[in-house]
Amino acid sequence: MQILYVSILLSDTVEKELFLSSKNKRSVAAQKFHKLIVEGFILNGYKVQVMSSKPVSRTSHSQLIWKGVSEKFGSLRYHYLFFINFPALRQFFLFIGSFFYTFTWCLKNRNTQKVIYCDVLNITITLAARIAAKLTGTQAIGIVTDLQKNMGAARKDNRHTKIIPQLITKFSGLFITSFDKYVMLTGAMDVMVNPKKKPFIIMEGLVDVNMKSRSHQSFDVKQKDIIYAGGIYEKYGVRILIDAFYNIKQANINLHIYGLGEMEQDMPFLMKRDSRLKYHGMVPNEVVVNHQLSATLMINPRPTSNGFTKYSFPSKNLEYMVSGTPLLTTPLEGMPDEYKQYVYLINDERVEGIERCITEIINKPARELEIKGNEAKQFVLENKNNVVQSLRMISLAKK
Repeated sequence: MQILYVSILLSDTVEKELFLSSKNKRSVAAQKFHKLIVEGFILNGYKVQVMSSKPVSRTSHSQLIWKGVSEKFGSLRYHYLFFINFPALRQFFLFIGSFFYTFTWCLKNRNTQKVIYCDVLNITITLAARIAAKLTGTQAIGIVTDLQKNMGAARKDNRHTKIIPQLITKFSGLFITSFDKYVMLTGAMDVMVNPKKKPFIIMEGLVDVNMKSRSHQSFDVKQKDIIYAGGIYEKYGVRILIDAFYNIKQANINLHIYGLGEMEQDMPFLMKRDSRLKYHGMVPNEVVVNHQLSATLMINPRPTSNGFTKYSFPSKNLEYMVSGTPLLTTPLEGMPDEYKQYVYLINDERVEGIERCITEIINKPARELEIKGNEAKQFVLENKNNVVQSLRMISLAKK
């Protein structure tokens, strides 16, 4: 089976180049998610062609002309579409380029079993690819990792949302229902994106199968690190987490925060108030992963009261679990029950409740923490690794 993967996925080389040259650092969560899927396809013996639009804008890069280029890594081929880095022109050229590239790919493989997987959040190139797939009778499967309206809801303030983004959100709701099949993060998404009840699978995330060979260093340490990595937003519970940590007076613990968001401007003051708080901003994912392998506790304080949580499963939870470090998380609606026995749960989401949870866990015996972390790691490596999950996506295509 031939696979065309439509997304913003970059090779490691290009990702590093854009990270170093960008004026505005961005989250790497989407990159890691799509990279693991593609690597899973290859490990299962399938040929993959990635068609991508480099995620740059006028605010992140001053370069005006971005040429269409291709590169190859082993059996994996990348093609980056041409565009002019100016809002309206960028979308126009990406749409045209995506359509013709997909159309040509479909014709070239017309006598071969084939499928197109599309990241539906990348509307411009995915819409063009979907049209080309429709015209050539090629199966197109939508990968739904979030809903446009929820991405807006997660921001602090929507009062200044402009008309164009609102129209894009409304249009995406119609466009997203046009695919032949779906890969979705949560069951709640099915109602929103699949009114015609087309075939789908729920795939809340995936972990790198290669993490089998990487072990946690030790829990028997005097200095204990707690890590949060993700969006630095009050709506994600970061403010409450910091306040809870501030109330814990143990000198031998540090709270390390990685990521970007509205609270960045507050971090210098908060670190001055409490020297145990360490803010690192946006760093390469490998840096975070290495730190996770020596931490005492990972934490995700995202409040369950936010309605959009039933449509999401934070990819960081899986990354935390596969590190072998125990995870403390709120019982998010989008988190299947099968996970709950492998994590520590926050049942009182107030400052006092989170404070109690952290205090109790970091003072547990090292052996107990090691067992909890290893059980979680074994669970996700056996059931959620990228070889297993990508094979489920292939099985969906063959139905």
